[in-house]
Amino acid sequence: MYLLPLNLDKTHYLQFRTKNSSPIDIKISFNNKYIVNSSIMQVLRTVLDTTMSSWKNHIDKLMDKLSEACCAIRAVKPLIT
Repeated sequence: MYLLPLNLDKTHYLQFRTKNSSPIDIKISFNNKYIVNSSIMQVLRTVLDTTMSSWKNHIDKLMDKLSEACCAIRAVKPLIT
């Protein structure tokens, strides 16, 4: 049986909370190495934050990608019919 290895350099956790609550100081470790707490994380191309109260971070990331795509289309527009 093969187990999926855990890459602790790429492993982070997200602590969900309400807007009005303060974060709880939690230390998570595995094999004597601490796992980093993140305030923003991208999961399946969706950007999540700790409160999940708005889509601002996700929309900002999406706007950057759409801007790059529009620039690429503008660049090749004169070359195609």
